[in-house]
Amino acid sequence: MSRDIARRDPHSAPAQLDLATALDRLGRSDDALRAYRRYLELDPDEPRAHELVGWLLLQKGHAIDALAEFRAAQRLAPQRGAAYHGAGVALVTLGRREEAMRSLQEATRLSPDDPAIWGETAVAAADLGRVSDALMAWDRALRADPSYFDRRP
Repeated sequence: MSRDIARRDPHSAPAQLDLATALDRLGRSDDALRAYRRYLELDPDEPRAHELVGWLLLQKGHAIDALAEFRAAQRLAPQRGAAYHGAGVALVTLGRREEAMRSLQEATRLSPDDPAIWGETAVAAADLGRVSDALMAWDRALRADPSYFDRRP
């Protein structure tokens, strides 16, 4: 249905976003990425779409390009913890651990109840040898969601 709407009205940003979301949920990441990019052509100031493109690019192993998308989201909405979270994960992937830690700390400040952000912060802190910071972050992840460890892969 989303595909039909997007084809009938290729200039409809909401239709492109619906299509991209549906394709992403179906595991069709290449098609989803194209649809998200089409959406961003129509509405380049949507931070959430930049974040979603960033996560797809990270999944595909394109951390530098993903970081650029997360940075775009940060510029558009500096109050969104999700943009700093994604940038932190991309920076960890790139081996830029100190910078990643700063980004993840900003994410925890902006989204203090997000267990995934605290979990990533814990891993980054542990990688840097900051054991007490890692333990504190794991504790915060568990306080935010007591089942956090049960859902991790």
